[in-house]
Amino acid sequence: MHSAKFGQFALAFKENSERLFDDMFDYQKELKDRLMYSVSMNNGSVEEKKSHFL
Repeated sequence: MHSAKFGQFALAFKENSERLFDDMFDYQKELKDRLMYSVSMNNGSVEEKKSHFL
């Protein structure tokens, strides 16, 4: 039970942090870009993850 609550907290924290960063820097991301980033960070290879930062 504890791990399920922590997982929900971690997901909410990540989403809120990303939204705050985008708002602070007036960065407009498309929904498609947000989803692609999220999927590659969770399931992608090291090369896919690195491609988001180059």
